[in-house]
Amino acid sequence: MARLKKVGIFSLTSCEGCQLQILDLEKRLLDLLDFIEIDYFKLAEERSRMEYFDIAFVEGAVSTIHEREKLETVRKNSKYLVAIGACACHGGIPSLRNLIKTTGGRGYHPISSSKTVAINKFVKVDYYLRGCPIEKEEFASFLLMLLRGKVPLEVNSPVCGECNNREIECLLRKGIPCLGPITASGCNAVCPEHSTPCEGCRGTIEDANIFSLVDSLKSLGLPERDIENKLHKFASSLLIGKGRSSRPFRGKGNYSPVDCRKRGASLDWGKKKCNLL
Repeated sequence: MARLKKVGIFSLTSCEGCQLQILDLEKRLLDLLDFIEIDYFKLAEERSRMEYFDIAFVEGAVSTIHEREKLETVRKNSKYLVAIGACACHGGIPSLRNLIKTTGGRGYHPISSSKTVAINKFVKVDYYLRGCPIEKEEFASFLLMLLRGKVPLEVNSPVCGECNNREIECLLRKGIPCLGPITASGCNAVCPEHSTPCEGCRGTIEDANIFSLVDSLKSLGLPERDIENKLHKFASSLLIGKGRSSRPFRGKGNYSPVDCRKRGASLDWGKKKCNLL
């Protein structure tokens, strides 16, 4: 009989909703146990043990030094490391704290990290399962594919494509602010299907035309501040970039959104230019 693959499911800064999706597989999860042995999954079993894993799934962003050390230990002891959910993939909701300026004062105790970031800031990530939360069937299909030695492909098409395929009426054309044009697909357009605008929980596609979408949202009467908040909601660490300086780029600074991210810059929505952080 073939050896069962050892799997670990870990949690950092998150709501653990993605792990609940895994548990919600119920019988499907029990069937998967014919092929895997889950040795670490504290949400399901408190007495989990840290050892070497064939596949490690990590939910949550890195917010503290302790979490960074835990993540690095997991990476060191895993063949494959998979980021699951918006928080692990690109910072998610927890990374919104990066936009808040904190001030000191009596009784003020700063936490041990200056930023909340995606896990690929510190370790190599082999695969990404996106969403807030992840799609449970996507998780099951992904795991089976990996167990069969196949390489899961990254999706780089927008949610709009899924809306077109499913003949879902475009919300933007109905005057409803929606981030479908720049958000990675894979969710089967579940939000637009129920007349709920896409919030971008799966992160932006590689060639996202963010400035064009901003113009569309402005034409709907959405204030610039509301547009910025909407874009930062799930992917603030993606859109903010990695730099630290507040100096704008020399020259006109009319770079594409992709160029901005590659240069480690933030996007100035109003002036359509890059600013180094």
